[in-house]
Amino acid sequence: MNAASVTSRRAWTIALYCAGVIVFSDMYLTQPILPQLSVTFNVAPATAGLTVSVVVLMIALGSLAVGPLSDRLGRQPVMAGSCLLLGLPTLLCALAPSFELLLFWRALQGLC
Repeated sequence: MNAASVTSRRAWTIALYCAGVIVFSDMYLTQPILPQLSVTFNVAPATAGLTVSVVVLMIALGSLAVGPLSDRLGRQPVMAGSCLLLGLPTLLCALAPSFELLLFWRALQGLC
């Protein structure tokens, strides 16, 4: 392995690590703003908590498919693709006009 190859691999590893931290933090991102979400969308605070639960549930279900997919395609392509795909539902969460749509986009975040 030459120096450029090692540097490239190290850069990929660091980038994927940082992306993983961002993805993990995205899972719990709504937790501190649950009171504001309940006011904004006129739902009970416990109902607003579904914004965290739905992501965790979809990650659990999605991992059943992503595990074999990453065995077939490799870890890096699947992780990179997931990080890229996460951007769209995250943006749409910010623009969600209703609580139901917010839950839908959060569910898609869990699948990414």
